[in-house]
Amino acid sequence: MKIIRIESQGGLPVSVIRGRGGNWIAMCEPLALTVQSETWAFLMEDLAQALNLLFTDLLEGGELDKFMKDRGFRVLNALPPEPDDTWFDVPFSPTMRTEVDSTATLY
Repeated sequence: MKIIRIESQGGLPVSVIRGRGGNWIAMCEPLALTVQSETWAFLMEDLAQALNLLFTDLLEGGELDKFMKDRGFRVLNALPPEPDDTWFDVPFSPTMRTEVDSTATLY
């Protein structure tokens, strides 16, 4: 497996809360990405997989370079021509929140 390391200033910010039903919810506002899982461990895995799928899709669509530049991300090693057997390692910084702003609805 080829690992593509992504760098972002301070790590990708992710807000994490415990939903009303007991599930864990991670929200990454810069990428408009939300993930929900039954446990904290599953949440971390699911978030890493969602980020990998997002970056893989962008690479396949030829949009990764623009996406990275627009958000101040940097690839630390060479990108493969095809995303086969590739994993995007995207550091993220989860922050626990006890409240959600009034515009969000979480179940």
